[in-house]
Parts: sequence; structure tokens; C-alpha cells
Amino acid sequence: MSQLTLQLTVDQIIELIQQLSPEEQQKIMAVLQNPWLKMAGKYKNDSQFEEMLNYIEEDRKQLKNEQENRGTRRIGNRSEFQGFEED
Repeated sequence: MSQLTLQLTVDQIIELIQQLSPEEQQKIMAVLQNPWLKMAGKYKNDSQFEEMLNYIEEDRKQLKNEQENRGTRRIGNRSEFQGFEED
């Protein structure tokens, strides 16, 4: 499958959007107004953020290993001992 790369200016994009039906324009606006999009890529090149993610991953692995060694596992907000379930 080939990949198409478009080089469009902001004015060209606006012109294309204006050619759409009002329903299609609303769909685009709904996506663009998604508050999560403001955060997308914010930490893309942040080495401290990457370091923090690595720390979290290592901490989770360590916690999982500790729980396995104790014979317990996390289920939601409860711990379940192997062979015994809490009521």
C-alpha cells in the first residue's frame, strides 16, 4: 500500500472544509475541539517525561514481582490471595 503525502496550506485546508456539508463540517469541528488534542505530542521530545515513563514502568514491574512473590494479585481495589477470595 502506498502512502500519500499532502502539502496543504492552512488557507487550502479552510477552503476544503468550506466545501463540505454543514454536517461534515460539524464532525471536523468536534474532532478539533477535543480537549485531549491540546495535549497530543506535548511531551514528544521531552527526555524528562521519557525518563518518568521508564521509572513508572520499572516501578510497576517491581510491584508485580513483589505481589507474585507474596502469592497475591491485585484485582481492582482488592487483593486476592491464591486459593482464597475475599468477600
